[in-house]
Amino acid sequence: MKNSIKTLLCSFVIVCLLYLYHYRSQQQLDAVLFYAIRTNDIRGVELAIKNGANINCISWEKPIGTVEHFRRLFTKQYERPFNRLLSPIELALINQQYDIAECLLKAGANVNYLDSEGENVFTYAVDLPEDLMSDKTLITRKRRFANQLLDYGCPIQPRALHLLCYQSCDPVLLRRVLKEHNYADLKFDEMPLIVYAASSEDPDCLVALLDAGADPNATGIDGTTALMRACLHDNARMINLLLSAGANPQQHDQTGLTAVEIIRKYGSHETRTLLKKYR
Repeated sequence: MKNSIKTLLCSFVIVCLLYLYHYRSQQQLDAVLFYAIRTNDIRGVELAIKNGANINCISWEKPIGTVEHFRRLFTKQYERPFNRLLSPIELALINQQYDIAECLLKAGANVNYLDSEGENVFTYAVDLPEDLMSDKTLITRKRRFANQLLDYGCPIQPRALHLLCYQSCDPVLLRRVLKEHNYADLKFDEMPLIVYAASSEDPDCLVALLDAGADPNATGIDGTTALMRACLHDNARMINLLLSAGANPQQHDQTGLTAVEIIRKYGSHETRTLLKKYR
């Protein structure tokens, strides 16, 4: 009896030791994977995956990108910490490492994972720092990878749509998303997407939303409409598009202000002429 108990205890200890050894080895492999991504070493990423690294592990990471881009992407308040709990594929996308991201995606990376701020991989895929907006090659790679994510059934967060409509301004990708999902009247931070699109300099995003059935008179939390925002920016083309779609220039915001009054104060001769008949 004593020998049986002793044998069982020894077996239990051995199993525990083997488990701890495996756990430590797994941690080391995962660390190698993140290191390879940080150093932009795709061969290292492939080797880590081949040797059993967990492609869906998470780690507190600080991206390689500029501080200003990191602040814009991650924080609403600059005093918040910069580090974020990320998966390998998210870290690769933040650093615009699309080859590595594709490698991870093909290896089975989880496209449904939400990071510590509630964002998923698609949000990182569609964002670009402002200083890279003019890089046509990078934009093409970003769009191609974002389309791959949609093919994999990746969910879309409101922030990603905000980026497509306003900061990243990608009407091509936006049209596909709107075709597959009924997001035309979705809001981000209590503001309709069409209001953000009217604030951008690319009318194609606004056209994409209107074609998808977005309400031209949709209001934000303060009663702001897309037409009011276009008038504030004195954008004649946006104003014309919204008026043609049925935007109401006499609609009031919470302060009682209308688009006509905004254009009277901030508009040029061209934009004032567009709203002249509504005075």
